[in-house]
Amino acid sequence: AELSPPGRRPLAISLTVASLPLGLTLCSLTAATMLPVLGWKMLFLTGAALAVPCFLLFACFVPESPGFLATRPHRAAERERIEALLSLPPSEPPPAGHADASLGKRFTQLFTAAPVTTACLFVLFLTTNMFGNMALSWIPTAISKLGFSLAFSSGSLASWTTVTVIATPVAGWLMGRFGLGMVCAVALAISGIAMVLMGTYASVGIGQPAISGMMAMSGLGCAGFVTVPSVSWTGSRT
Repeated sequence: AELSPPGRRPLAISLTVASLPLGLTLCSLTAATMLPVLGWKMLFLTGAALAVPCFLLFACFVPESPGFLATRPHRAAERERIEALLSLPPSEPPPAGHADASLGKRFTQLFTAAPVTTACLFVLFLTTNMFGNMALSWIPTAISKLGFSLAFSSGSLASWTTVTVIATPVAGWLMGRFGLGMVCAVALAISGIAMVLMGTYASVGIGQPAISGMMAMSGLGCAGFVTVPSVSWTGSRT
């Protein structure tokens, strides 16, 4: 959010959020291929090896936060260069004493200034993480318990994450057109319907395409549901 121009912030955030399910899609497809042949150990070692170039890319190419640099007067030239490069408005240093305040004190100040907004954002983040972790942690295990093959169970999240990758930027665009509340409500409804269908009809008898379709529907709802709190927070953090 700090590295995005204000006018493009919702779209930039949604594209960033979409990178997570993109990685999950690749991981799911890789797991479906590797697990039956090479086992868990090689899958984890592959993930560890991929973490090294990711670390180097972040360390070498991602610029420092302008808000952080604003608290370091001796790095003003670096901050101005980054803001000019990314077309960002000038950053202002935090109020006196804010940087040294404890996390509890900052939260108390935030809650006092906007109690309803803060509480709603907390609930949005909490439920978003619960829904995402449910899909990531429980669904492959549940599909395996239904009797599907290890390859399909391990790769079952691919349809969920693929649709999420595509729909997340669309959700960011829709928020700019119709508002956060409407997009969140529709996303919740779609996700709820998908979960009801999974809980009611998921079985080996209906076949793999039907299961993948339900997963894709769930990913469509999750795209809006995950994007809303991120955009909401950056819009209200001041």
